[in-house]
Order: sequence, then structure tokens, then C-alpha cells
Amino acid sequence: MNTFLTFSFMLLIAPITIHALHVIVDPGHGGENHGAVYYGVKEADINLQVGSHLARLLKNDSRFKVTLTRHKDTELSLEERAELARRAGGNVFLSIHTNAFNRPQAKGVEFYF
Repeated sequence: MNTFLTFSFMLLIAPITIHALHVIVDPGHGGENHGAVYYGVKEADINLQVGSHLARLLKNDSRFKVTLTRHKDTELSLEERAELARRAGGNVFLSIHTNAFNRPQAKGVEFYF
């Protein structure tokens, strides 16, 4: 959780410059690649909803410029996602994923840098 707070704080204070911080929001999976499926709910759908919501929130703040890697249920390879981010010239790349597990004891978040 400390990592999440540190990252959140960085996003809030980093763009104290003239230019907006360009965030690439990558809702993971999509298309035929559903990711985790739990009770019929696909990870790709959740990731797209979360990513789209995050993009809307950030776009409403002039300190951020936002690019989404996908706007609908389409499949992009890892290479395509990386190329899109390179072309867009983002400062931060956030790849959103969700996990599923059938034990209620399993809780928490994961962050990879």
C-alpha cells in the first residue's frame, strides 16, 4: 500500500511544471484475450471500465494529458501497446489488470515497476 500512496503523491505533485504530465492508460487484455474470468465477468471488461474512468478523471485536471491504448474490446499485443506509448510520448505508462481467485482469504493489490 505504501507504493500506491507514493505513486499517488508523485502524480499529484509532479506536474508542477508548465507542461502537463502525459499518462498512458492501458486497460489490459481485450478482444479474444479475456484475461481472468470469474463468475462470467471478464478481466478485460473490468480493466476497460476502470481505465476509461481513470482517463476521464485525469482529463478533467489540466495537469494531465491522457492517452488510452484501447477504447473498446479490442486486442492489442504487448508490442502494439508499447509502440502506441512510444509514439504518444507519454511520461507514465499505467497498465491496468485485475486478478480473480476463488478463496475469500486472498486480498490485496499488486504493483510492478
